[in-house]
Amino acid sequence: MEIVGKDYQVTYDLIVKVGELRYQYFRQLEEVQTFLKCSEAKIGLPLSTIGMISKRYLLLCKKYHEKNKVKILDDIRANGGYILHFDGSTEQKSGKISFVLKDSLSGHALLSERNCL
Repeated sequence: MEIVGKDYQVTYDLIVKVGELRYQYFRQLEEVQTFLKCSEAKIGLPLSTIGMISKRYLLLCKKYHEKNKVKILDDIRANGGYILHFDGSTEQKSGKISFVLKDSLSGHALLSERNCL
């Protein structure tokens, strides 16, 4: 199985790092861009590319969750259900919101969507 498609120029570890910065540490695109430029690797990417990488990260997470849906549901049932935690964030002036529903007991994301405000 290919981790990175033949026509895709971004490595898997960069996708994960950008995704973590955006969605685990709640960084704006400009903050991610600055982090990458100031990193040891000195990676310079346009904001549009960082946004595209962020979307790719969410797509990979969604595919992973779909693949492991039965295991995730079994884990939630083993905890006696779930405690719903929800959050939303938006890129400045984008008109879009990233909305996440999460089980606070297991830490599983139950839903992650990006929609218009």
